[in-house]
Amino acid sequence: TVTYFSGEKGQDVHWIRYDDWQQIEGISLPRSITWHNYEGRTLKDARNTLSFEKVTLATKAKEDVFFAMPKGAVAIEK
Repeated sequence: TVTYFSGEKGQDVHWIRYDDWQQIEGISLPRSITWHNYEGRTLKDARNTLSFEKVTLATKAKEDVFFAMPKGAVAIEK
């Protein structure tokens, strides 16, 4: 759990499995990430898997416009 700037211990637990590691330009990266259901701190079945395909690394940072909100998108505050 990441608590960012609060400094408080987080109680929100998420079970995520980083799996099937691959070497990309000498760096170990997962081919997939799987989120699991859980009860308390007991790991249950897989809920959702995200696979990474055609992974590449770049040495130059993306321009800020790359991270801009798409036209027509709406930001929702939590």
